[in-house]
Amino acid sequence: MRTPRGERRDVRRVNPRDGVPIRVSGIPALAVVRHYQPPRPWRQHVFPGAGPGDCDPPEYEDVEWELYDRRGYPAPWLETLLDGSETEQVLEAVRGERYADAL
Repeated sequence: MRTPRGERRDVRRVNPRDGVPIRVSGIPALAVVRHYQPPRPWRQHVFPGAGPGDCDPPEYEDVEWELYDRRGYPAPWLETLLDGSETEQVLEAVRGERYADAL
């Protein structure tokens, strides 16, 4: 990509097929998941003499994702327009995609 002065600018672009298509305030965008850790319930160890103190605490869901425009270029300005419904939309799509692969 070139700037108005003709200088090359490095822009990393993602393949649009790698993202989850969403709409941010009506603007089409892609959410590309960089990291996903599914939630894990607490677990009690089973060995002689094990009690409630011998448990692993629950781990919560951890998702890291970035926003791109529909062509695959980074769009950090879209993050300022995010609200809870778009975030939940991305999480639902990620959960469905990840759990469908696991089955």
